[in-house]
Amino acid sequence: MLATLQIAEPDPLWALINSFGQDRRAEKMDLIVGVYRDASGQTPVMRAVREAEARLAAAATSKSYRALSGNAAFNAGISRFLLGEGAETLGRQCTIQTVGGTGALRVLADFIALVSPMRRYGAPIPAM
Repeated sequence: MLATLQIAEPDPLWALINSFGQDRRAEKMDLIVGVYRDASGQTPVMRAVREAEARLAAAATSKSYRALSGNAAFNAGISRFLLGEGAETLGRQCTIQTVGGTGALRVLADFIALVSPMRRYGAPIPAM
């Protein structure tokens, strides 16, 4: 299945960012990425963010990278939470963390549609 995948087209967002950078009009406005920029085009760091970063840095015990899939203990815990503590599927699943949740869901949905166009995905939400 994976051997038949074609290389994906480049993300059109990068073309927009490049076009914006080449546009010399003084009145242009960057609405592409959703990052606040001040009048001089800078993206200032808010005081609350600087304070939170300082607290996190002070509490850090290591500077080593996490695994590419994220925090293994969190991944295992969330898998048990979602699938059930004794679920037989726990041994066949893979959990990873991503920077943007909705973006990851979109990539997953596109991947499913690409490799299995007739596949329907989604599950009913279990009653609490």
